[in-house]
Amino acid sequence: MSEVEQAVVDGTLEWAHLTPGKPNDMSGKYQVDVCNLTAKAVKALKDIGLTIQDGKNKGKPEKGHYITPKATKPVTIVDSKRNPFTGEERIGNGTTARVAVRAFAYNFKGKDGIGAGLQALQILDLKEYNPAAMFSEEEGYESEPVAKAVFTDPWPEKESD
Repeated sequence: MSEVEQAVVDGTLEWAHLTPGKPNDMSGKYQVDVCNLTAKAVKALKDIGLTIQDGKNKGKPEKGHYITPKATKPVTIVDSKRNPFTGEERIGNGTTARVAVRAFAYNFKGKDGIGAGLQALQILDLKEYNPAAMFSEEEGYESEPVAKAVFTDPWPEKESD
């Protein structure tokens, strides 16, 4: 493997942990599953030395072939026109994206391998994360509107004489 091997592949995103200041709790890194990789994408990633997971072997056939690239710092994210993308918490499962991945050699506690570094993402079709979207509107309890607090101004404007 040369110094830096990179590939750019398209995939469907799942379990995105990309919000600055909020990496994945378990890994402590920014990461995302890049799923449903095409045969061409799988080949490109294998060519740079990465191991590709097969969802069927993990009991998750809907993921297809996938990788989970990670980064220690927040990742550059752009929209389809290469404009900066904000609101990383809105990236929901099913978002399609083009993902830049860097392969790197590692040796950690005596284990050698090739890791997948997350370089950047280009959002091609955003599926917004909305936890309330899983519910339908129903008859029943409806919360009261939240009342606004009323404060008396301690320094009212004085009328001029």
